[in-house]
Amino acid sequence: QITQNHQVRGGLEFTHNNMNVSKIAWSQIEFDGVDSSFSRTYFRTDIWEEDNIDFGMYVQDKMEFKGLVALIGLRYDYFNPSGFGDPVIYPGDFTDPFALVDTNGVPILTDPQTAKPTHQISPRFGISYPITDRDKLMFTYGHYFQRPDSYYLYRNLQYDNLTTTGNYVGNPSLKAEKTVSYDISLEHLFTPTLKLSVTGYYKDVTNLMNYQKYVFINTPNDGNIYVNADYANIKGVEFAMYKALTDYWGASINYTFSTAQGRLYNDYNAPLFGEDQKMFPLSYDQTHTINANVTLKTPDHLSPFLRNWRANFQVDINSGLPYSSYGTGQTYDLRLPWKYNVDLRINRKINLGPVSMNVFVDVYNLLNSFYISYIGSTQYYNLENDAAIVGQDVDYSYIYNPEVYNDPRQFRAGVSVQF
Repeated sequence: QITQNHQVRGGLEFTHNNMNVSKIAWSQIEFDGVDSSFSRTYFRTDIWEEDNIDFGMYVQDKMEFKGLVALIGLRYDYFNPSGFGDPVIYPGDFTDPFALVDTNGVPILTDPQTAKPTHQISPRFGISYPITDRDKLMFTYGHYFQRPDSYYLYRNLQYDNLTTTGNYVGNPSLKAEKTVSYDISLEHLFTPTLKLSVTGYYKDVTNLMNYQKYVFINTPNDGNIYVNADYANIKGVEFAMYKALTDYWGASINYTFSTAQGRLYNDYNAPLFGEDQKMFPLSYDQTHTINANVTLKTPDHLSPFLRNWRANFQVDINSGLPYSSYGTGQTYDLRLPWKYNVDLRINRKINLGPVSMNVFVDVYNLLNSFYISYIGSTQYYNLENDAAIVGQDVDYSYIYNPEVYNDPRQFRAGVSVQF
């Protein structure tokens, strides 16, 4: 606390990651289309041992004046994909990654490049200004830095065991994703226990990761190389109500309307040739989101048996996420149905001298709602029948796949004791 009006904070974080991955992704057996005789077995491997360094530090000044609170800060992020070990290398031209192999059959990279460290300075700013004794205006602005997951940096950097097509190869020169975020919020206090807020937000995201297909010049293979290729923006408005817990009840309820659009729609879908400049919904583009947490309680002035009971309801209602129809070439042109879920906890606190005991019963998915959680491939799912398609030429056309559905109703009971 430097002065009455200025409080300075700072901090740093250093992480050294050691990773040793040895994984056979899958094997595939091909058969001749005429006599179904054995043709070839493919092994897809992902083997690497690397280390890297993450470092971050920040400084912030909290300024408090009459009727105004402001936060001004800077954050510095540094990432070194080579860590303390040998430099991580990658080919200078992804269309010509290698032409020769060593005595062990390991490819010798063409024009090897060394992965360089990346860093960024991110400004942050926030202000809270009371308009009246019941109204408050808040605004924040900030830059955020998110480095790629190690999987996308180091996957099969040796270009080993390549198959004819469908290879995925990491790129240690990937830049971090950068987000510039704005939000503005207005709060109004209706009563000492009831508050309503409206928040608008916008996020501008660059350096989003996708992959690009390269056909190799000197080998009969191709590779999907992870690259910084895409852009996205996320915007929305949230309405929230908060009711403080009093003698009988309390609640927090919010509704969000949002859109998330970008040129990246899924890490595992092929790029859109000729349409890469268009904006599409992102995989997490959820238009409507409603969340409510409601607590009912019995007040302390009731009889000993009736007091200290609580029932807590968590309600989640969401519009469907996008998915792509099969065989149409369209990107995220369909939506999953709306889904809803209600969880319940009933508990009672019992005081036994110096010991307090809390008895509770949890009910997950109280209404036993049933919906599809995700779509792996629309080639195999028919939403109208809530089922997986086995085959077009068989009578038992539909079976249920439990992996794509939410969990049914579940119960859990327990006791916690505090001394």
